Amino acid sequence: MDRGKRRWLVGLLIVVPAALGLAAILWPRPKTPPPPPPPPLLRPRSTPELVVGFWNIRDFSIASRSRAELAAIARIAHKIDCLAICELNDTQVLKPFTEELAALGGEWEGIQTASKSGNTPRTSEYYGFVFRSDKLRIRAPPRILPEVTYSVPGETGVHRFDRDPGTCSFATHDGHFDFTLVVVHITWGTKVAYRRAEVRALRSYFLQVEAADPGDRDILLGGDFNRDVGDESFDELLSIPSMVDTTDPAPPTVVRGTSTYDHILFRRQYVTEYTGMHGVERFDETDFGGDDARARTAVSDHRPVWVLLRVPDQDDD
Repeated sequence: MDRGKRRWLVGLLIVVPAALGLAAILWPRPKTPPPPPPPPLLRPRSTPELVVGFWNIRDFSIASRSRAELAAIARIAHKIDCLAICELNDTQVLKPFTEELAALGGEWEGIQTASKSGNTPRTSEYYGFVFRSDKLRIRAPPRILPEVTYSVPGETGVHRFDRDPGTCSFATHDGHFDFTLVVVHITWGTKVAYRRAEVRALRSYFLQVEAADPGDRDILLGGDFNRDVGDESFDELLSIPSMVDTTDPAPPTVVRGTSTYDHILFRRQYVTEYTGMHGVERFDETDFGGDDARARTAVSDHRPVWVLLRVPDQDDD
């Protein structure tokens, strides 16, 4: 090869790569879009945050669930640091349940009311609480509140509240935050009027808890109210200054249907730790692929509801 051609080839070897590099700079490859953020409860959470929730776990007892089903329930509940439970029907199930929770991470304890709440054997049930014992300690053990009676429009006399609410108080180990959970399961019965009357009576129960300990105004009322968001029966509770209901009109809090029966309420002026984030765990869709019948039998016909709280640098009450 003569000297001129050799120079031409050398120049080509230098110019072409340089041109390709310039093209790569001027016309970069399109970036792959980042994955969507995970749902609030599944995202990494810092230690000073707590998820507090309520769940009506259908007929929750040793007799009603296999160990595999307890594990399935634990996988759903594990996202919630402190969970109030209704329809607890024995004194044995919380132990294996917390063992399943601990197998998924963290240290867990369960505690329940000493006796059932209810006026008849058919409606009576315990209230239970499971919580991350590596984050929280019990500040005051569970108890059933003194009964409040109520009247029903159009009927004479007074009625007994079917299942008086229960309470349990908790505190973070560092002492920066303490709160009281009030849990209730409103009567079902045959008359909507009785359900609405019990929901109205919850105002008296809430104020009773608030007056019992003026030093702790962080009170969260969770339960199965058997009434939907916006029902007129909530007016009494919501008349308490700064009271909010964190359940939305959608999605439903039941596995089948459109009902929003499960609620968490509190006074915003006192529960300043509320981040504004709340939700409903649709386990029947995520864990059971929409198989409602299987989800209702193995787990529950209700979905858990939750709120996210941020632990302050120091207790504000």
